Amino acid sequence: MSGDALMPRNDRLTIEQRNAVDRRGSSVVLSSGAGCGKTHVLTARYLRHLREDQVAIGQLVAITFTDRAARQMRERIRQAIRSELAFATSPETRNRWERHLQDLEQATITTIHSFCGNILRQNAFAAGLDPSFEVLDDVLAENLRNESLWQTLRKMVTAEGVTGDALRDLIVRYGWQDVFEIVRGLLRDSEPLAWREWIEKENEQILVEWKYERERLWQQWVPYVLATVRTMRAALRTIDVNHPTTPEFSRKRMQLLQIVTRELRDTPPERLEGVLSELHELALLGRGAEKHFDTLRSNLDEIRKAYDEFRKQLQERFREFCIQIQPDIALEESVEVGKKFLEVALEVVDDYQRRKRRANVVDFHDLIQKARDLLLGDPAARESLRQRFQYILLDELQDTDRAQMELVKALCGGGVVGDKLFAVGDHKQSIYRFRGAEVQLFLELRRDLGSSGQLGLTTNFRSQPQILEFVNWLFSRRIGDYEHLQPSSERRHHGHCVEFLWATPERGSKFDMKTGRQLEADAIARRILDLLDDPTPRIWDTQRNELRRIERGDIVLLFRSMTDVSKYETALRRHGIDYYLIGGKAFYAQQEIYDVLNLLRALENPWDDLSLAGVLRSPFAGIADETLFRLCRCRDGLWKGLSDESVLGRIDPQQRQVVERARDWLIEWRSWKDRLLIADLLRKVVADSGYDAALQFEYLGERKLANLWKLIDLARNFDRSGLFSTVDFIARLQEMVDRMPPEEEAATLPESADVVKLMTIHQSKGLEYPVVFVVQVGRALNASHQRLFRWHPVLGAMVQPASDDPGRFPEVGWKIAERVETIAEWEESLRLMYVACTRARDLLILSAPVPHAFGQSERDMPPIPVYQADGPWMMALAERFHLRTGHAFSTDRNPAPEISVIVSFVPPEASPKSRRREAEKAAVELPSEPPLQEWPAVPKFLSLQALEHLTGDRTGSRAERFRRLEGGVIAWESPDGRATPWERLADFADPESARRHALLRRMLPRWNPDDSTSVSMTLARFSRLFATGDEACLVGWFQHLMTSEAMTAWRNARDRGWLREIQLRQVIAGETLTIAGIVDGWWRDPSGGLHLLWLDAEPRRERIDWPGRAAILRFACQQLGETVVGVHRLDLLTGRGESRPADQLEPGDSALARWLKSAKSV
Repeated sequence: MSGDALMPRNDRLTIEQRNAVDRRGSSVVLSSGAGCGKTHVLTARYLRHLREDQVAIGQLVAITFTDRAARQMRERIRQAIRSELAFATSPETRNRWERHLQDLEQATITTIHSFCGNILRQNAFAAGLDPSFEVLDDVLAENLRNESLWQTLRKMVTAEGVTGDALRDLIVRYGWQDVFEIVRGLLRDSEPLAWREWIEKENEQILVEWKYERERLWQQWVPYVLATVRTMRAALRTIDVNHPTTPEFSRKRMQLLQIVTRELRDTPPERLEGVLSELHELALLGRGAEKHFDTLRSNLDEIRKAYDEFRKQLQERFREFCIQIQPDIALEESVEVGKKFLEVALEVVDDYQRRKRRANVVDFHDLIQKARDLLLGDPAARESLRQRFQYILLDELQDTDRAQMELVKALCGGGVVGDKLFAVGDHKQSIYRFRGAEVQLFLELRRDLGSSGQLGLTTNFRSQPQILEFVNWLFSRRIGDYEHLQPSSERRHHGHCVEFLWATPERGSKFDMKTGRQLEADAIARRILDLLDDPTPRIWDTQRNELRRIERGDIVLLFRSMTDVSKYETALRRHGIDYYLIGGKAFYAQQEIYDVLNLLRALENPWDDLSLAGVLRSPFAGIADETLFRLCRCRDGLWKGLSDESVLGRIDPQQRQVVERARDWLIEWRSWKDRLLIADLLRKVVADSGYDAALQFEYLGERKLANLWKLIDLARNFDRSGLFSTVDFIARLQEMVDRMPPEEEAATLPESADVVKLMTIHQSKGLEYPVVFVVQVGRALNASHQRLFRWHPVLGAMVQPASDDPGRFPEVGWKIAERVETIAEWEESLRLMYVACTRARDLLILSAPVPHAFGQSERDMPPIPVYQADGPWMMALAERFHLRTGHAFSTDRNPAPEISVIVSFVPPEASPKSRRREAEKAAVELPSEPPLQEWPAVPKFLSLQALEHLTGDRTGSRAERFRRLEGGVIAWESPDGRATPWERLADFADPESARRHALLRRMLPRWNPDDSTSVSMTLARFSRLFATGDEACLVGWFQHLMTSEAMTAWRNARDRGWLREIQLRQVIAGETLTIAGIVDGWWRDPSGGLHLLWLDAEPRRERIDWPGRAAILRFACQQLGETVVGVHRLDLLTGRGESRPADQLEPGDSALARWLKSAKSV
């Protein structure tokens, strides 16, 4: 053994990681949870092959999902090789690692498309390609496909033969436009081999496959309906909690629940109709239902509605599975129609392939398919590549499609069950179904390898332990084969790490999707301002290994889609928050794109008055609207009006010069349009007109200018292909504007800029951020845009009959495909939420707009609008957490973890008067026997301020107390008979006092006590928040603060800060009450003792319980492991201060102590 072999290896790997790196004798499919260091493991495995297996770099393949991941992995390997060189002691070993370092630039560390492109170039003759082929980008490929589609269908519609007859029959059934769109959709993801194989199948065989797939689907459909259909869940809950009083109906109710929850899913097809009929009979209340229930304790109308709704859902959701799939003429007709669509599509595919061969180009789809076909169809090429590549490392396997999986298996051969393949993935992060990814392929390959190849990574190096507890509890129920994430370290700070941010409207105001998004956007912007103003160190700085405060660049807003992102941009701009939009689909919706399109259309056809008017109004010409109106009145058209003296004579002389200059430019540009390339023509137009300079002075001018250059780059790609004319470019650009494909605007800032970032969840994949806002949590799933036709890799071509077709065939096959798609979309939506939540390092905030009635019930979905209630994310949250309190629900099998979720309800900014009115409405009259489900007894969260308001004593005697009602419900009863349920205690805070404290705490972090001018500057910074008279009060507060003894001690301390959150957990009547407060200031004396500073700005002095609050602060810090040596109170109204040593801080007979005693005695 050489000296190098004795050097420590993999010293930074966990046991799980080392086990994966060192595993031999079997291929490995590694299931790596989010943030578990999979790139580190891939790099270590790569180095292991170089070190232990003595292979050259050219014998290794590492395939990643993105170019960024490939660059990152290559750089990590380079650093690791340099480290090996530093440890090398023998000349032979050193020479070997130097050779590896030199070969690394040519290493096959790349994306799957680049890898396939290299294979095809090296085996071009065998693949039927010219080695000099070029790869079309998506825009050019789409243009060539459309051209092929249009011309081929035009020829086929009059052609003799089978395909001509098929096309004409489809047009009669569906119409030309629908057929055109269906075939175009098939072309984008063409699978000609699979299509031909399905066409050759017998109809009877296809129907048997449909029947088998529907039986398999049934076992997924039942739990899906029970989990996602809100009305079904609510009905079953009502049936469950309302116990009949008669033995006969109690037996029927128990039998119904038993069948639904335990037996229905596994019911065989031949018994299904009978079981559904039995459930229907069991859910019939019939006449005299009142005799089966205690009408004093139960709401009979509600029970009737629940049983009626249950029967309705049985019919709507389950009855379709009773329809028999038997070979008959009608069903076989649906199969035949599907085959006709594929036959037509194959004709177009063949023409499209011929066009690409003539132009010596391929598209991205071809790279994968042709490389796969080469390996499957050419034994010599397959064997050569297997010999060349000894080991294959594959990243993001969960996002692999069928063609890619077939390619990998062909490349590995028998090595799949050997040790040739090392693949990493995570089925919980499979979110690319729209690109053809099938998570089942990952799971199947993992199962095929057996236990020796099924390894996992569960230690998370990214997120705070509280975030991981939240994620595990939220997703472990609904994501199958869930592997719990384990934290790699202890908590870095003791504040909360998870928030629910619910944006609420004004009472009585309109609440719908549009206004809800605006409310949410405003609430997020205000919360961001609070986070940026908060000096509390809560972000772990990996460079300095210490906590720091939140900065703008730490924050990211994650969206499922960018549909409504403009509302959030508007809110951020209104609040003065710098941001950067990454991605989106708004590129073709920008005015500068419309301007260029109008220009090209006008140059191609100056008689197009609409396009010409758009050019003249734009910065290309800058003609005033009044002048344009006069020009348009020319009877010969707008183009003639530019030269008509009778029209020009009635125009202002200054505007006439502008018109004549624009006319001359247009004439000159038209003379160049057929002599210049499109990009060169656009550059000339921009230079002549000064369009780029005009854009820079518009709002968001920098982004507009970047979009302009991006469009010119797209035109240059068109020019470079040599396949298209200006007319083709205009047609393609017009289609893009009409269809709005997902194309992001041009980048104007680097990703590392210190600004808030907005992006989709898909774009955040592989990234992490200290503070993550998961936006639009209540949003419902978008309905699938597919209609009339679906291609499914197992079911085949599934068609829906046209609505006006008199000879409609049954929709059985279409319904199966629709249900399969529905379940797949729901499952992926949960995985998408998992990806979003696991991007957060230190703080995770989930936001949504909600109405006032939100969260009243403990387990059922609250009565909120359909677009909220049907959202899978909100329903998943409601299963595990109380949406109003943040409390985690326990299950029959597992107790809920101790997760501190802070819930904030953020109304629109309102006046203090309206806020007081809201607080006064929080109290309710105490009924004699309230229902248990109305006031649930759950662990509570209460602020110190609200607690002091409850225990305040203006008159010197109050008889407030806690009262336990029948059923174990606890309520707070006041002397006047009014009561507040546990969950509404947090609303009991004086709104005026809360506002003053909020202003003070917003200003403290901005204030420099050593700068005499800081007070006025700080006041100016927050002047927009003040009402009349507040400025003078705040100036007085700060003057008292600067001259106090406590502030002198604070200034002299080296370790000090403002605003520290503390929490005290108190068990009351068997339940946990969390009392939370904020320490205004803190410092440590030279001996390390902790001092707490409380700033009192409360004018109603008789209501403040100073000993009780001080004691609670001390006890809370003790629970956090902190030793408090003193608590200091400064009355900002008088300037007087009080200090108490910690050992003298006992609540004694204070109001707070009496309050706690009252609660414990319940």
